[in-house]
Amino acid sequence: MSAWGEGVQGDLARLRVLVVGAVGLDLAIRLVQAGIQNVASMDFDTVEKLNLDRLITATRQDARLVRSKKDSTSACANRLGSRSPSTTTSSSAA
Repeated sequence: MSAWGEGVQGDLARLRVLVVGAVGLDLAIRLVQAGIQNVASMDFDTVEKLNLDRLITATRQDARLVRSKKDSTSACANRLGSRSPSTTTSSSAA
C-alpha cells in the first residue's frame, strides 16, 4: 500500500512509461519503486568502467561484459518488480 492511498497507487500502476538515456534509466528504477507496472527503457550505449559511478544499476561485471545500459537497467528493474508479481519491464533497442 502506498502512502498516497489505494486510488492513486492504482492510477500509477496503470501508467505505461518509456524512458530514454542514462538519466532516464535511473528514473526507470524510481518509477518501478513507485509502483508503475509497465516501464520500458531505451539507450543505445554500453556500460563502460569509466561511467560506473553514474549508473546506479550497472556493475563491474556489466562493464567487463560490455553489457548494454538498457539491459543492466532492465535486469535491476525486474528484480525490484519481482516484489510485485504484475510488474513488467522491457528494453528497447530501436
